[in-house]
Amino acid sequence: TIKMENITETRERLINISQDGRGADNFRISLPAKWLRDMGITYDKRSVKIVYDYVKKTILIEKI
Repeated sequence: TIKMENITETRERLINISQDGRGADNFRISLPAKWLRDMGITYDKRSVKIVYDYVKKTILIEKI
């Protein structure tokens, strides 16, 4: 039996950086569709909570 809480998958990504018409930077990253489908993200249910940890320098995304 496999314990699901111990299964992880890692992928490396580049962050896309662009500027809007006023010169403000925009940062975007693509997430694998497989992960989002597993989280239950759909067109109708796509709200997430994003938590940034200033000490660990990590970002956590949780479905709400």
